[in-house]
Amino acid sequence: LLEQKKILFGGIVFEIQKKSGTNSVSYLAYDLMFYINQSDINDNYQGLPEEIVSKICEKLEIPYGKMAATGIPVTMTFLGKRAYAAIMMAYTAAARQNGKKYMPLMMENQLCVIEKGTLSGVTIAGSYNLLSASYQSSLQKLVNRVLLLDPNNNPIKTIEDAESIKRYGVVQRVLKQGENEDKTIEAEKLLKRTEQTASVSGIPSDPRAISGYSLLLRDPETGLSGQFYIESDTHSYKNGISQMDLTLSFELLMDEHNPEGE
Repeated sequence: LLEQKKILFGGIVFEIQKKSGTNSVSYLAYDLMFYINQSDINDNYQGLPEEIVSKICEKLEIPYGKMAATGIPVTMTFLGKRAYAAIMMAYTAAARQNGKKYMPLMMENQLCVIEKGTLSGVTIAGSYNLLSASYQSSLQKLVNRVLLLDPNNNPIKTIEDAESIKRYGVVQRVLKQGENEDKTIEAEKLLKRTEQTASVSGIPSDPRAISGYSLLLRDPETGLSGQFYIESDTHSYKNGISQMDLTLSFELLMDEHNPEGE
């Protein structure tokens, strides 16, 4: 926003398209996260995840800003790993100790890592700035029982969601663990309940409503009310009108990458 001297998007133009017979020119640009997604890392790191990410950025010559503080030291070996995967491996190691969720994103042309789900300060309400809202509930990814096996394929434990089984029936997965392993936590993460999603459109667009953050929503027509997590966002500016279209989640999830590289 010019009046606030705030950069909403900064990127590199990768494609330019011109069409004969028209005065239109199309540009395709990606922000600097493109380089994080496309570059490999081959190094050993020891320290806090926030320090490791800063070092990765320095190696790739990517400007970086504020990193979510964890205070949890980790040791990482990245052999031919994509930089994005390396960043998420470091923060996943911390997340498994403190239970928080993290996400990298570009803010004012700098790579930052935020604690995912932080309130953005945005409120969307029916009579205030809400254009439309929709709600969907799906059972297509349902898993409500996980059978845990030992190295000899003998069942040793069952992890299940009894209420879900009573209501919807059984959808089962099988997970095998090795000697001296306990994959109970991993089994619990395989459980998938009813998937609930929502989408909203609002005017005017609010640049604070971006993926990784959360907002407050009140819509009497759909019954949606409370704090929701922004999974994806589109902000458009046309004919002097700005609009935001957001996909919302009821559950806070992190793109976890196993620190052991499994």
